[in-house]
Amino acid sequence: MAYNHDNKKVMIAESRGITTILSVMKNHLFNATVQQDGCAALMTLAVNDNNKVKIAEAGGIAIILSVMAIHSSNAKLQFYGCAVLGSLAVNNNNNRVAIAESGCITTILSAMNNHSSNVDVQHYGCAALQNLADDKNSVTIADAGGITMILSAMKTPSSNA
Repeated sequence: MAYNHDNKKVMIAESRGITTILSVMKNHLFNATVQQDGCAALMTLAVNDNNKVKIAEAGGIAIILSVMAIHSSNAKLQFYGCAVLGSLAVNNNNNRVAIAESGCITTILSAMNNHSSNVDVQHYGCAALQNLADDKNSVTIADAGGITMILSAMKTPSSNA
């Protein structure tokens, strides 16, 4: 039987893949490699709308927020964290609200500030903010210095080399 990528993502979610990833992340909070790989996997799974719900319901937003705070100096983890938060917010108002209410907007802006010369963090940070921006969150983003941060990100060279 042939499976496309979306079917594989559904199969992973249905076989407790999401809860397993989040459990491993929670149990290894201080291992940056585990956290990078976990966020990368969640980012890929969050392309599927059902998986977005499952990740949020399983406590994924809080875990991502925690690991981004613990590993704030790790640029690779920060861009994966921003990427998964941005993916979770796409076409999902409940996640958008939960992400904003958990303080992730400040975390995303901190990542962008701490890694101002890293094009990946700037790109995924801006994308996450764009995906989070609704009437209420736009005000929160602006009040937290997001406009200045986004304008600064636009000046970041397109290569980290």
